[in-house]
Amino acid sequence: MITDKNAKPAADTTTAQVQPAADTKPAAPAAAAPVAVPAAPDPVATGAELAATGSEFDTVKAGTAAAAIAALGAGALLLARRLRRQS
Repeated sequence: MITDKNAKPAADTTTAQVQPAADTKPAAPAAAAPVAVPAAPDPVATGAELAATGSEFDTVKAGTAAAAIAALGAGALLLARRLRRQS
């Protein structure tokens, strides 16, 4: 490593504190009087409601179909194992 014998160490700037300029203004003006926000309309009065996600009957049909597919798959697996043992 080559060093200059006449070089002086750099000034330590990590402890220096920054003072704000005297002519600066605050970032935001003082808050004025609170503004009244209108309330949301009553959903029952306007007829609006949440989106329908399906009836209970649809859920029962989907569950029944899934159970039937699982039962058919298990039955096919058992049949394939039984036929493999016989041959």
